[in-house]
Amino acid sequence: MANPLGDYDYILLLELSIDGHHFITDACNSALEKHGYAREELIGQPISKLLTDEAKKSAGKNGALIKSGKPVRFETTHLRKDGTTFNVEVNAKMVPMGGRLVILTLEREMAGEV
Repeated sequence: MANPLGDYDYILLLELSIDGHHFITDACNSALEKHGYAREELIGQPISKLLTDEAKKSAGKNGALIKSGKPVRFETTHLRKDGTTFNVEVNAKMVPMGGRLVILTLEREMAGEV
């Protein structure tokens, strides 16, 4: 069966809180598997839970670009529950969903384990 996401490995939905942090509001099964979390462990957590310390340094800049309303594409490094890391390409955009704005990310693992 063909991957309905095309070249992407998984989807994350994020919501912006009042304090400016991005929280995970939903994740497809492949995102949960890739990061090593059960759904109840990941939903509601800040996106920073999945970012390495280095990736957190550019998260503010990427977040500001996403909030501009334009589609944004960038590379970053994600952190699994077990502490291992992997490189991802992120395509993100603010979209209306259920009467609110959320950040939809389509992500794919890049070649080369960190």
